Amino acid sequence: MAKQRKAHRIIVVALIAWAITGCASQGTQKKLTAADAALLPGTWGGRVDPPGGSGMVPASLTIRPDGTYSTNAGAFSTSGKAEIRDGFVQFFSTSGSGPMGAGD
Repeated sequence: MAKQRKAHRIIVVALIAWAITGCASQGTQKKLTAADAALLPGTWGGRVDPPGGSGMVPASLTIRPDGTYSTNAGAFSTSGKAEIRDGFVQFFSTSGSGPMGAGD
């Protein structure tokens, strides 16, 4: 059960990161640098299909200027730290509920 929960959390975070990349990019993809960190803060919205197959629900991702983030997708939520590593935004969860809870 713990492995399934971790897999669901990874999928949800990956989908949110994919949505941000898709919404933010038009044209050629470029790798990010530390100087691009100022572009991340804001609130991003969309719809996700959370684990359990309950159907699409509104979701939001808020990234604050200090790099901390929080997500909400129906009854599920998570928070942590977003960092630019190896040219990509990576999300490190520190807390959450349901299948989006923080890892061990």
